[in-house]
Amino acid sequence: MNSISLAGRIGQDPELRYTSSDNAVCNISIATRNYQGETDWHRVVCWGKTAENIERYLRKGDWVVVRGSLGYRKWTDREGIEKVSAEINAQEVTFMTKPTRDRNPAPKVAPAPEPAATPKDDIDALPF
Repeated sequence: MNSISLAGRIGQDPELRYTSSDNAVCNISIATRNYQGETDWHRVVCWGKTAENIERYLRKGDWVVVRGSLGYRKWTDREGIEKVSAEINAQEVTFMTKPTRDRNPAPKVAPAPEPAATPKDDIDALPF
């Protein structure tokens, strides 16, 4: 069984993109502490509604728990050297920090201006 669970803090603001088939994908990095007290960094990939919600509500420093599977990505760098990196493909992300911030809030409606003051209809308002 390929299963991993991590609890840690987000290292930078989430990055949301869309694939050519219009699927949302969000990359985050999570910092955890190992037994020696050192920080370990983990790459996490989230998809669909989870990806959109992460980008909308979470920021650098927020606390999350991620459950998913471990995967590996191969690529060739600019010098032609083949590289491999590990990443967690998230199936579930739990927000441990209350998601109170909304990066894309609903537009605020400006209040209507107050009507201009009109002179009273009495004799004291007349200029002569």
